[in-house]
Amino acid sequence: MRVPVRGLFILLALAFAAPLFGDADPLAPWRPPDDRIYTVTSIRCETSGVFEHREHRNALFKAADLLHFTTRRHVVCREVLLREGVVYDPWLASETERNLRALEFIAFAEVKPEFQPDGTVDVLVRTRDKFSFELSAAGALVGGVSAGRGTLGEENAFGLGKQLEYSVERHDDGRERREVEYEDAQLLGSRWELEAKAATGTAGGGVEAVLFRPFRSRLDDWACVVEAVDDETDREFFDAGKLVYREPVLRAGLAAGFARAWGPRDARWRLNVAGRWADTDFAQDEAVGIRPADLPPSRDETKTELVAGPGFDGFGNYSKRVNLDSMDFVQDVPEGIDLGMRTGVSFRRIESGPLRHLVPLEADLTGSVAQGAHLSTFKVGFASHLDAGELTDYRVSAFYHHYWQRPESPWQTVAWSIAFDRAFDRNSAVGRYTLGEDSGLRGYDAREFSGTHRLRINAEQRVRTPVTVGGFRLGTVVFADSGLAWGPDRSLSARD
Repeated sequence: MRVPVRGLFILLALAFAAPLFGDADPLAPWRPPDDRIYTVTSIRCETSGVFEHREHRNALFKAADLLHFTTRRHVVCREVLLREGVVYDPWLASETERNLRALEFIAFAEVKPEFQPDGTVDVLVRTRDKFSFELSAAGALVGGVSAGRGTLGEENAFGLGKQLEYSVERHDDGRERREVEYEDAQLLGSRWELEAKAATGTAGGGVEAVLFRPFRSRLDDWACVVEAVDDETDREFFDAGKLVYREPVLRAGLAAGFARAWGPRDARWRLNVAGRWADTDFAQDEAVGIRPADLPPSRDETKTELVAGPGFDGFGNYSKRVNLDSMDFVQDVPEGIDLGMRTGVSFRRIESGPLRHLVPLEADLTGSVAQGAHLSTFKVGFASHLDAGELTDYRVSAFYHHYWQRPESPWQTVAWSIAFDRAFDRNSAVGRYTLGEDSGLRGYDAREFSGTHRLRINAEQRVRTPVTVGGFRLGTVVFADSGLAWGPDRSLSARD
């Protein structure tokens, strides 16, 4: 019996059909003890190092604290959404705590209101840092080509919340790439963020920068982003786990986007507008390997695209969970759904050919359901282009992840997930050599599978043990992975 692709989406839809409601009042830790209106009179920020909270610190912990710059108080205070002299809002207190935990260099964050009998409230903001210094080395064997990578970085340079990273990557065929990366989540003390990197070497190089102002809270009514890139990379094609072809790709592009949001905090509508320009050139004379027979020659392309569309953000509450994906790590999982749809115009010119007019169609749906010991998250996406009313290409993806944490055994987490992807391009066979390569199956070569369709199922049981070595807690994971990648000339059946 054959299972049609749409059956996968029916199964996922049934899994998501649970009512979208959460646990007890998510704002309970920040609510006033009565119905009076309280005014914020003071806000105090306290920061601490990585291991300062421990009563007994061994030599390793002391050395780590010496290498670490504790986050400056003003860096934490900038994230506080409450203001002195204004009416206290428990929702802003909870949002501040979540924003602090979202920073990569913060391990623990707490916003604690202290309500006074005279109708005032003092707010205490406390944080504890993560160990942010990185010195690492890694190696991999992919498609018969080995590579090594060394990284030196700091995610909280001088306690200012800035990230600096330098890495070197070398391949056994002599290619090399050196890269410098900088990230600033509070550019010049503002709500703007900057991500920039520059690279050079025989394995490619160039520059890339992204400047953006995100929605920091549901009080923000607009966000925007500007991106620029000019670099050279290698596009690699794998078949049955082996590298069969590699060609240099030169990219230059500009992109800008703007989003406007309105409505109540738990149900906000938004309008998204984005424009993109990209110029892609292929240096086929420098290609390595034998080009697959069903892979047409790469052709230089220039694309200009303008898209716009509505969106809906129904993430009204957050579920605070511990030990989901990392031991002793707190995650704030939004509860509800987020829907986005976009369409517009796209102009493409391939080499010196005529200018083509395409219509892009994009849609995505994400969400989560939290019910007691169970937590489910999902994401469905679709992207395509129409040429004179005919579908030229599309990409469909669906992902579902379920966690189960029994109250009587919080030290263990059972998780399973299912993912499906399908790609189609009327004018190219690139999808066959790229879609299945990052299969997510542990124990297999990274590029062992290829195809235009991919189905993957993972199951895990994670156990947090009471055993510590040198102050670090140990845990175990038992997992099972199963998956399949196949091409357009085959259908998925129960036998598979």
